[in-house]
Amino acid sequence: MGPLLFVLYINDLLSFLSFCRTYLHADDTKCCKHVLSLSDSSLLQSDVDCLTDWSSQNHLSFNASKCCLLCFSNRSRSLISTDYQVNGEVIPSFEQCSIKHYQKKYHKCVHS
Repeated sequence: MGPLLFVLYINDLLSFLSFCRTYLHADDTKCCKHVLSLSDSSLLQSDVDCLTDWSSQNHLSFNASKCCLLCFSNRSRSLISTDYQVNGEVIPSFEQCSIKHYQKKYHKCVHS
């Protein structure tokens, strides 16, 4: 499938999501959510579930082994520790990173 056809094919993906900021680049999808409570983490998981449902309906599966969880913190707050899942598999997480070190590089995913 050519790049233009692929973009048209996934065009409705964002309409399935309610709680996360989502960024698409080619076949890469990033979901960003400011998580301050267990309720926020449930909302993030809800959008991940919606992505999984969308991919199943459109015969495109997310590869759980290529998914990862990246958390940012300013160290004045402890992170909410939650296991997020794609297709029943826990999304592996990277080491916690200080927001000060990565804010410029990943500024889009840091906004609340």
